[in-house]
Amino acid sequence: MPLIRYRAMITASVMILLCTISFGQSGGQFEIARSADQSGGVLAGGVYEVNDAIGQPDASTSSAGSFEIAGGYLTTLDTTPPDSAATVVDATQVGGDITGTYGATDSGSGVAAVALHVKEPGGAWTIAGSVSGGVWAYTPTAGDGAYAFATVATDNLNNAEAAPSGSDSGDVTVLYNEVADSTYEIATVADGAFLFPMTDALDVTITFSGGASGGPIVVSRTTGDVTDGGYNAAALIDEMLSITGSFSGSATITWTFDPASDNTLSGALDTVFQFEGGVPINQYSVTPSGETLTIGPLTSFSDWYAGSNNAGVAEWQVLNH
Repeated sequence: MPLIRYRAMITASVMILLCTISFGQSGGQFEIARSADQSGGVLAGGVYEVNDAIGQPDASTSSAGSFEIAGGYLTTLDTTPPDSAATVVDATQVGGDITGTYGATDSGSGVAAVALHVKEPGGAWTIAGSVSGGVWAYTPTAGDGAYAFATVATDNLNNAEAAPSGSDSGDVTVLYNEVADSTYEIATVADGAFLFPMTDALDVTITFSGGASGGPIVVSRTTGDVTDGGYNAAALIDEMLSITGSFSGSATITWTFDPASDNTLSGALDTVFQFEGGVPINQYSVTPSGETLTIGPLTSFSDWYAGSNNAGVAEWQVLNH
């Protein structure tokens, strides 16, 4: 691959593998080892290895090393790989392709190509393909789970970034759910926050504490009026959560709901109702922050409905009977 065309023709007298060249500029004679792809006679612009310290037009000496002929004199060869990174706007994505952006820079010969690498749930790092234009898209093949991504850039002298391997975390990880509002499972949990993507905008986070352990934990979201069992749909928002799985310690649920879900409430959204087997077993007072509810601490999971407790009456006003 040509580098930078120099302005003056450079001639050489070939002596086995060595040749002497004159640049027609200050700096004098330079003895260099000719590259294997040069056949003698007139030297084309290219990359050469300097045997000894040399004089240059812009410096008195230069240590032995690799140089390129550019503009009629020797300049230091670019041996530094580019820098690149994959990014995403949303770390939880639902349905279709996983999409993101990337950036790549190189201070030497310039970026020539960028490849996207992916590590699917339970898999190893593989090359997903080449990307361009600062954006990328990937079609998941392993279903729900955590997908790690990284970009690897190569410059015009074939200097390349190190590719991810083994347990490398990559540039970014996306939690992917194939179908909106369908079940999303996390196999094992411990102290810390775990994110369950329900739609591209509405996620559920469960934070475990107190030396927690357990799993699998499965979350699903259902939308629409709650009419089964004679319950008062006007007292509930138009969605519910079903969470299953056992754990030790305690858990707190952060539930972000659709802002249109509470448009038929007869009172303020102030209570979360816990059901088990279709029967109400507990209730929790909540103060929403926008469209987000926080429930807990809890020691068990089941089905969850949010709604109005009708002016704080300590009875199950959600029931018609």
